[in-house]
Amino acid sequence: MSAKVSARGLEARYGKAPALRGLDAEVAAGEVVAVLGENGSGKSTLLKVLARVLPSSGGEIRFDGRPLDSIPRRETARAVAYVPQSVDLVFPIRSLDLVLQGRAPHGRGFVAETPEDRRRALEAMRACDVEGLAERDAASLSEASGGGSSWPALSRRRPRSGSSTSPRPGSIRATASNTSRRCGGCTASGTPR
Repeated sequence: MSAKVSARGLEARYGKAPALRGLDAEVAAGEVVAVLGENGSGKSTLLKVLARVLPSSGGEIRFDGRPLDSIPRRETARAVAYVPQSVDLVFPIRSLDLVLQGRAPHGRGFVAETPEDRRRALEAMRACDVEGLAERDAASLSEASGGGSSWPALSRRRPRSGSSTSPRPGSIRATASNTSRRCGGCTASGTPR
């Protein structure tokens, strides 16, 4: 099986401070991988580089055999998703609208969502068992529960390949179990069965 994502000698930094040094990794299509390590070891940095949120400062990343930096950003956004460890929502937003943001790379710029976008967003929320939160304010969910807003954010990314940073320490077992249960219905391509 060929690698879906490969990194050779990957390096990244925040300003002058190195965050990744010489990382080599391969992930095959359909493979589920956990990135484990101590605080500050570069787990979130690796995911940010793979999602093109943070540029690499050395080495090479390939996606489907192509250098990641040669792939247009819109194409990357359609295939790779990043769900950060925490999101500070500074304004009220319905959970459904948060999920609909995940459809943006599939549209034609700043246009209203289509009925197909809404159908897919609700399907993703249903698959992640959060459809009942569609009309709820995502910002209030994060205040009520440490990981409450993570499930709508995860469903926003569910129809594609995705990456997520580590959950809060107290919810590791529950999150791993819930992630497996809620997103276990995905095929290798990331679409619902």
